[in-house]
Amino acid sequence: MSDRSAGSSPQEESALSGPQILSQETAPPRVRVLPPLEASSGRAWGLAAGDCVRLALAALVTRKLWSTVTMVGIVLGVGGVLVIGAVGQSQEQALAAQLSRLGSNLVVISPATASGAGGQASLKATDIQAIQESVPHVVALSPQIAGDEPVTFGRQSRTIAVVAVRNAIREIQSYSVRLGAFFTDQQESNGNAVAVVGQTVVDNLFGEIDPIGEQIRVRNAIFTVIGVLAPKGHEQGRDLDDVIIIPFVTGQRRLYGAGSLSAILLRVDQAANMPGVMNAVKNTLREAHRLRLGKADDFAVGSNQRLIDSAREQADFLNRILTALAAAALAMGGFGVMNVMTMAVTDRTREIGIRMAMGATPKNVLLQFLVESLVLTLIGGSGGIVAGLGVASIIPRVIGSLASYPALPKPATVALAVGVSITVGVLFGSYPAYRAQRLEPIEALRHE
Repeated sequence: MSDRSAGSSPQEESALSGPQILSQETAPPRVRVLPPLEASSGRAWGLAAGDCVRLALAALVTRKLWSTVTMVGIVLGVGGVLVIGAVGQSQEQALAAQLSRLGSNLVVISPATASGAGGQASLKATDIQAIQESVPHVVALSPQIAGDEPVTFGRQSRTIAVVAVRNAIREIQSYSVRLGAFFTDQQESNGNAVAVVGQTVVDNLFGEIDPIGEQIRVRNAIFTVIGVLAPKGHEQGRDLDDVIIIPFVTGQRRLYGAGSLSAILLRVDQAANMPGVMNAVKNTLREAHRLRLGKADDFAVGSNQRLIDSAREQADFLNRILTALAAAALAMGGFGVMNVMTMAVTDRTREIGIRMAMGATPKNVLLQFLVESLVLTLIGGSGGIVAGLGVASIIPRVIGSLASYPALPKPATVALAVGVSITVGVLFGSYPAYRAQRLEPIEALRHE
């Protein structure tokens, strides 16, 4: 025994000593011990949080597969939030444009052939006065006579919708003038032969010629162009700019005669009064037309509310689908966070015990694992913001009805997406972090 000791070098003796052998058996991997945290020490919290971020990034790198799967779920969820916001804005713009084209709070009274009336259309000029006297909440009214008429300018000739209305049609159907002017009430009552044309008419009849002041022939009547309407686009396959508008009295005298009307258009003061106005119109016209009880109406009363409701239903349906997909993706990402952090706690139980044995407090451990979950979700959330903005810019090109109304998410929506990613990190990372801080140092050191 003594010979063996005598033949040994000092380094060998040191290596064989008891305490040194114990140290080798229990020596942990390199561990960064975080400074103990005090509730009143903001600086200590800051320093520890910075260390936690660095440790979190290193820990996520060691679990690339699970971290990537989790972040993909968060990317999809956060990106979905932004896409929902962008699509909602595009739909609002599309609906506003549709209202601008058709007119807001619009009621349309159209004629029907009355049985036993010799096939004559039912709406007459006297109905206008009856409605004006009996129906409340009507802020604008215009009779309308319309037809597709041959229109000639120089050598160009086309069949175009020619509509005779009052000046009030500007308010009813939200018409605005791009060039020149709309006809006035005075010109309408005088029966002046003037016309306001749509942009399609300008393009097809006049070309490069300035239409203001030019004369066009409608059938055999001559009209002077005094204005060009601002473009309205298309609605249900119909070109709203392929139209010529003339004063109502002029249309009666020169084209259509003083007989029946094509329609009566009303604008109601507010949407809430639309049902009451429609019922009042129906009762007034039944009385004016002397329709007995049980006899069918010889007219129809409709509104643009059905189109608006249909558009809103489609928008709500699309939003519900996107919301469900985003929620599913966020849930998948959230459970991924919990799984990754739970595995991290299990795999690093011994490390946690060493940290506590070297002075780390439960607060240190809690902070470490919460920061790791937050880092994971914030990286995924950042990717989701980039992806969401990219998809939001592409969607209007894919959905035809939104093609003319591109929109990006509002800053508030982006902030919401960031908040969602932080919430996911805190909620789903809390349990593993709580579990980590509850570990007993001695039991943790025994963990294999």
